[in-house]
Amino acid sequence: MILIESCLESLRIIIVHGWKTKISAKLVQQIFSLLTFIIEGVPGAAKKARPEETILVSFKTQHALLDTIKSSPLAAAGLAEEESV
Repeated sequence: MILIESCLESLRIIIVHGWKTKISAKLVQQIFSLLTFIIEGVPGAAKKARPEETILVSFKTQHALLDTIKSSPLAAAGLAEEESV
């Protein structure tokens, strides 16, 4: 497992077991954007190959984030704000 995968796995554990429903809307926006950039790359930049394992761990972390915010209307509002779209 490379370093970024370990960091993403740690982030997933923190989201699920640490923050739970106490995660802020702003933090949800930032983490979701980070995970999207890891999966898709930066918009407008040349596509570069990323290991499948990194993309898989990113998706798992994104899934954990979405599962966590579904129980918190305040956190879910972070993805519904106009500036985050």
